[in-house]
Amino acid sequence: MLLLSACTSQNFIFTQEIKPIKKQDVRYMLFAHSSYANLDFRHVKKLNAVLFIENKDDIDSAQVLFLTEKKFYHLCGYHYEIFFWYDSDSLYSSGCLNKECENFVYKPIEAQKLLTTYGKKLKTNPDHYIYALAIPVTFSPTDVKKELRDKGLIVFSFEDELNRFPRLTFSFRNNTYVEKDANNETWKMAEENNEIKTRMLIMEIVDSMRTHCKVLNEPEIFYDSQGAVLDSITHRGTIDLFFATEKDLLLAKNILNQPKVEEYEINIPKTYNLQLIDTSDNIKKVKNKLREFKFIKKVTPYLENYFQGDY
Repeated sequence: MLLLSACTSQNFIFTQEIKPIKKQDVRYMLFAHSSYANLDFRHVKKLNAVLFIENKDDIDSAQVLFLTEKKFYHLCGYHYEIFFWYDSDSLYSSGCLNKECENFVYKPIEAQKLLTTYGKKLKTNPDHYIYALAIPVTFSPTDVKKELRDKGLIVFSFEDELNRFPRLTFSFRNNTYVEKDANNETWKMAEENNEIKTRMLIMEIVDSMRTHCKVLNEPEIFYDSQGAVLDSITHRGTIDLFFATEKDLLLAKNILNQPKVEEYEINIPKTYNLQLIDTSDNIKKVKNKLREFKFIKKVTPYLENYFQGDY
């Protein structure tokens, strides 16, 4: 079937033969306001509103329409965020959606209609609300979730569990000189080699840290600056490392005393968040329901003050 889709924000039209994704055995779908928004949400009364969907037909339809290949990302921001969960501990996929200029490539009219339907229901008649539960990092997320669920509460974790551990983020830059009159092929080769060398140098630092500290994750390097600068090729790689203890992190920080390390940041969290899904939009009632769980340090509506200072 030949499909047509257009991005009104970019006036770009494309045609392509598209096959829908294979449906997964998803148990829960959450349709919420987006945490990746650059939009004005002052008109939204309840940012923590959510549609909590368990109907298999609805979930199957939504995952095919919303997750089949997307062609554009929107610098203007997103209105909604959608989550598909195999179960409450296993996320299959998630994504952000813009209600005004989304570019669906599989059954675009049907997909846009469904997006509009969910968006209107989220605004006028949400069935659940999300609350962030702040838990001390000393409490195991697995144990906490089990205790809450044993009491009949619906609990998810939107964050990677690594986020409760001490984190070190650092940026490293490497440059390679290229002769003034070099041809395009030489520049291209220099760029490829400089990226390889930058990665090698970063991983040498990481390996040195692993010798002295317990690193919990297999790090990925994000290149947030790269290209030609005057007579050189430059790459700046940024990496996140999580450590078992604060002591490990502080030892790792001392290893960073190198001239090509441009900047670093440490984060030692005291709490992490779990997300409670509840039918009540009354924060006092929710807090009262949770008062028996002494390990919960704070309860706040999801996205409360998230965009504070953006306007």
